[in-house]
Amino acid sequence: MKKLFLVLAGLLVLALGLIIVLILRFDPEVLGERLIHEVNRQSGIRLQAEKFALHPLRGLELTNAQASGRVEAGDLSASIALLRLDYRVWPLLRGELWLDEVMLVEPRIELRSRSAEEVRQQKQRKQTKKERRGDRKSPGKERSGTSAEASEPPQGRPLELSIERLTVEDGMLAVRSEDGEQTRFLAADLRLILEGLSFEPEAASSIEAVSGRGKLATGRLVHGELEATKAGGRIEVAGGEVVLTEVNVQSANADLMIPRLRIRLTQEPPSYQLDAAGGLDLNGILGVDGGRDGFGPVAVDLAAEGEGPDLSEMIGAGTLSLRKGSLPGLSSVVQIEELVGQRLLTGRKYEKSQISYRIADSRILLDPFEIESEGAWIGGTGEIHLTGSVDLEVFLRLPRRDLTAQELDSETLDAASDGRGMVTLPFHVGGTVSEPQVALTWEGVQSLAKDAARSWVEEVLEDAKGKAEDWLRSQSDEKDDG
Repeated sequence: MKKLFLVLAGLLVLALGLIIVLILRFDPEVLGERLIHEVNRQSGIRLQAEKFALHPLRGLELTNAQASGRVEAGDLSASIALLRLDYRVWPLLRGELWLDEVMLVEPRIELRSRSAEEVRQQKQRKQTKKERRGDRKSPGKERSGTSAEASEPPQGRPLELSIERLTVEDGMLAVRSEDGEQTRFLAADLRLILEGLSFEPEAASSIEAVSGRGKLATGRLVHGELEATKAGGRIEVAGGEVVLTEVNVQSANADLMIPRLRIRLTQEPPSYQLDAAGGLDLNGILGVDGGRDGFGPVAVDLAAEGEGPDLSEMIGAGTLSLRKGSLPGLSSVVQIEELVGQRLLTGRKYEKSQISYRIADSRILLDPFEIESEGAWIGGTGEIHLTGSVDLEVFLRLPRRDLTAQELDSETLDAASDGRGMVTLPFHVGGTVSEPQVALTWEGVQSLAKDAARSWVEEVLEDAKGKAEDWLRSQSDEKDDG
C-alpha cells in the first residue's frame, strides 16, 4: 500500500511539475502573439485579441478576438467572443503547435462584396492608371497594409501549425454590399464542424490552400426577400470552393432539398451553381385558408446559377407540379368572378398539371400553361417579379351555357363562342401578389369573337364542302354502276 501511495504521489508531482514548466515556458501572451503572427503571415488576415489565457486542460484561449482582411471574395471582418485552441502538449515543447480543435464561439462574420459590374469598373480604372504611370510598383508591396508584414515578428522560430478540426458554435454570417448598407444574405445560429483539415503551402492563395469536410447547420436564413427557419447538410472545402450536399432548407411554406450547391470563393463576387427540389405550400404563400377549398400539394424543382447573393444575378429554370386541388377565393379569382358577374371559379376543382418557368433579371417567367377545371380551362403566361409585382395575361375558357348575360353582353358572348359551345375570356393581372388588379381586356374579347366567328364560318364552309364532295362522289359511283 505504501508503494502504491509513493507511485501516485510521484505521478502527481510529475504532473504538477509539467504544468509549472508549461506555464513558465509558454507565457500565454507570448504564445498568443506568436500564433497571431503566424496566422497573419500565412493568411493575410489581421487577427487581434484583447486577452490571452493558457490552460493545461482547455488550451489557449483568445478573448474578444477581431479579424479583418482582404480575401478573393471580398472584404472580410469578424468579431469572436472566444477563440479556443485545443493543443497537444509534447509537440508544443518542440515548438510545434498541433491543434486537435480550433473552436470559435459566437463569431460574427461579415463579408462585404461588390457586384460584378463594380469589379469590372475597378479593374478598368486600375489598368488605366497602370498604363499611365508604367509598372513601377513592386509586387512585394501589394499587401503592405496587413499587420502580418507591418509588424516585426515575435522572438523565437516560427510555429509549425497543424489543425485537425474546426468548430463554430452560435455563429453568424452576413454578406453585405460594399458600403455595408444592404444585407444581401444572413445566416444566424451557425454551427459548423470541419474535420480532416489540411493546408497546401503551394496554393495560389490562402483560400485555395484550405481543405476539409464536415457538417453545417443554421437557424434563420435570409436571402433577399426569401427567409427560411433552418437548414443543414454536409460541407466540403477544397481548392477555393465550398460544396454543400444533402442540404435540407425549411421555412413556413417550403421544405426543400438541395442535393448540391457549389460556391466558388476565388472571385468577387462569389459564383454558385445549385439544384433544388421539394414541396411548397401555395396556400400559405398566397395567404389563403387551405381548408376545403384550397390548392393541392405543389412540387418544385430548380437548376440555377449566378454571381453574388443578389437574386437579380440568378438565372435558372424549373417546373411547378400541381396535384389535384380546388381554386381558393383569392383576390384575383374573386375579381374575375365580379367582372364576369357570377361566382363560377371559387371552389372549382382542377386536375393535376405542370407549369414550366424560368428565372432571369429578378423575374419568374411563366411559360404558357393550361389547367383543366371541371370542363373549363384556366391558363396564361407572364411574369412575377421577385419584389412581388405581377404582369400576367390570363384566360378563362368555359362552356357558354355556364355564362349568363349579366356584366357581359350576351351578343358578345354568343359571338365569342367557338362553335363548340366554349367561350374564352382574356384578363390582365397586374399589381402585386398580395394586392392584384384584374381587368377584362375587351379588345381581346372582341378579337376572340371575330376569331370565333371566322372559325365558325370556316367550319360551316368546310362542312358544306365535305358534304358536296360526298354527294358528287356518290353521283359518280351511281353513274359508273349504270
